[in-house]
Amino acid sequence: KFINITGGTLTEGKLCYIQETSGILFLDIRYDSAGCKVAKTITTYDADDDAEDYTGVLIYHAEKIIVPKEAGTGLALLPGDNVYWSGTHTDGVTPTYGAQAAKYWIGTCVHPAGATDTTVMIDLLGNKTTLGAQT
Repeated sequence: KFINITGGTLTEGKLCYIQETSGILFLDIRYDSAGCKVAKTITTYDADDDAEDYTGVLIYHAEKIIVPKEAGTGLALLPGDNVYWSGTHTDGVTPTYGAQAAKYWIGTCVHPAGATDTTVMIDLLGNKTTLGAQT
């Protein structure tokens, strides 16, 4: 569990970078006073508010987890491909490491994903996230 002090809004199911670790954000199901399910996001913690409203769980290691894939790149992923992520909460993963726009190596593809797919199943490493191409 962590309290969001990133300075931005985080959305469930998206990749996050928290204390040098990349993972998928998971949030408790929440309801408003009328019993309606509320949007699954957390904003930056304000010391005057209840910390529970700013708390999330980072799933940082999973042998098989579905993550968002970078859209519009025309790139497919195959089992065994390294998976990279930019570190930006709204971005998906990609099989390429761009030298001009360094990316974090966060795992390995475990199930094929086509060029038009929006998600991919990966083995999320669970270690400290490192910038750079991995061999």
